[in-house]
Amino acid sequence: MISPRQRGISTLGSILLAAVAGFGAATVVMDWVIVDVQTTEPEAIHFKIPFPLVMADIAVAFIPDEVMQDMEVPQEARDQRELVMAALSSLIDAPDGALVEVTTPDETVSIVKKGRKILIDVNAEDAEVHCSVPLDGIYKSFERWDWEVFEPKMVLTALHHTSPGVLVDVNAGDGTKVKITKW
Repeated sequence: MISPRQRGISTLGSILLAAVAGFGAATVVMDWVIVDVQTTEPEAIHFKIPFPLVMADIAVAFIPDEVMQDMEVPQEARDQRELVMAALSSLIDAPDGALVEVTTPDETVSIVKKGRKILIDVNAEDAEVHCSVPLDGIYKSFERWDWEVFEPKMVLTALHHTSPGVLVDVNAGDGTKVKITKW
């Protein structure tokens, strides 16, 4: 006869295994943003902070209403909702190409539509900045927005609807680097 201890995994063991597997699966499918900051001497630091967007979603829920009252959208902007949505839709469907290119002796600025993103590149004497703006994310965010108050959740909605990749990459002339990546 087999004793209860020899039958295999215990109930507690099964629960712990299921919890670890569930946590692992949730971690893999969750949207993450990674902030990477690196500075140079005299007090050089380098840190990477992985941040699950679900934590930001939860934090936004705790913003007091009185803070949001100061962020009311002007009526003139509300009146242009359909125009803004049509312009975004047209931009998403437009062919790839340069939208703005400016060159001065000190800097070059380029804004290009590539795929479903707007790529913004600034090359100056004191810094180099590259941004990738997800048009689909912006469209979804504006579509779900009530157009009454500017809300932090608009940014989170845009991030949730962004494909993985580098969103912001800054290289300052003093050696400071900042990179924000969606994973």
